[in-house]
Amino acid sequence: MSSGDNRTIVVIDDNDDVRDFLTLIFEGEGYKVLPVEEAETALVMIKRLRPALITLDIELPRVDGLQLLESLKSDEDTMSIPVVILSAKRKSLRDFRATKADWIIEKPFDLKDLQLAINTLIP
Repeated sequence: MSSGDNRTIVVIDDNDDVRDFLTLIFEGEGYKVLPVEEAETALVMIKRLRPALITLDIELPRVDGLQLLESLKSDEDTMSIPVVILSAKRKSLRDFRATKADWIIEKPFDLKDLQLAINTLIP
């Protein structure tokens, strides 16, 4: 088991454009980015690599983002990895605040909000 990679961010979103945009932004900041479109693959990758941060969309195929978040935050190996929820589900944002997410950003998001989250959550 890896002790964690403080320069890797896993981007989980089923939208190709969002994954590509976030990858471009994070790589520009010097991070290695692993874009994933569904939760099952992401969970295996995260457990193996223990990245510095995860961005997580709620609307994912098969297993939704909240289920994945619950799995991550209830596992000793992954519970300390910061998770930033990126969601367009405005009505549900209040409910997301009750989750174990470390940061919540509404889509469409301001790049400054995302950079603040990253700079705050990655030591």
